[in-house]
Amino acid sequence: MRKQLGSLFLAAFLMSNIIGKVQAVIIAQTGFNDAMGINSNATPNSPYQLSPVDFGASSVHGHGIGEPGWGGFHAYWIVGGSVFTATAQSDVTYEGDGAMWVRNSSNPQRSFPEQSSGQLVVEQYVRMAVAVSPATLMFNLNNDPNTASGNTILPAQPSLVGPEWFADSDHHFKIVDGVGDGSLNHVVDTGLMWMPDQWHRIDMLIDISSRTWQFSVDGVQFSSPHPIGFVGSIASLAALEYIGTFGGAYVDALSLASIPEPSSIVLAALGLLGLAAWGWRRRKCA
Repeated sequence: MRKQLGSLFLAAFLMSNIIGKVQAVIIAQTGFNDAMGINSNATPNSPYQLSPVDFGASSVHGHGIGEPGWGGFHAYWIVGGSVFTATAQSDVTYEGDGAMWVRNSSNPQRSFPEQSSGQLVVEQYVRMAVAVSPATLMFNLNNDPNTASGNTILPAQPSLVGPEWFADSDHHFKIVDGVGDGSLNHVVDTGLMWMPDQWHRIDMLIDISSRTWQFSVDGVQFSSPHPIGFVGSIASLAALEYIGTFGGAYVDALSLASIPEPSSIVLAALGLLGLAAWGWRRRKCA
């Protein structure tokens, strides 16, 4: 009897232990590096070809091939407008030997495996440049990876955008607190600020099923009176996009991770209980 209770207790303990220690699983990462840092390798100019920031000739367009986890519609970056407005450069970096410089209304985009449930965690480091006209940077997650029209790559359609934030020219981070109608008019000032030439960590915790998300800067979460909503009424996320203007901004150490839905965790844990019960019945019949 003690052995039977011990098996059931062990299974129950394992179930609570699993639920209590669930961690995000990395889907994809990039550091825009060549020989040092995230996804760097020994092959020169791979996965990114770097250049000095003054030269700016090494576009991220078509680069990033081979970095694990990216994929879907295209496994590499595509850049709208002049491809040389989103480049991998080595002068200003957060980690490794490279970072992306986004400017002049370019819109680099990249797709990842479609996420239609659970929670998605996005972490990235951004650094706003100093310019005569203050720089701005916009970021969104969407389900519109095929934004090409002829030879022009268009920004994602608002109706297919989920979470969206931007670093505005007044040095404030702002979000679009969407209501699912595709409107970009629901702008909210978070009160969180950016400083020129300083790296800031941007964290997003996104609940895909409820179409809501949280936003943090340097570990400080924006306190919203209600869950922040998606711009469009979409049921999955499969792509991301940056839009930079004027002097632009640098992006580095971009990471996407997934947290399974609680239901799937419970099912896995219940399997342990079932296994223990099966063993108990087997010993009882023996």
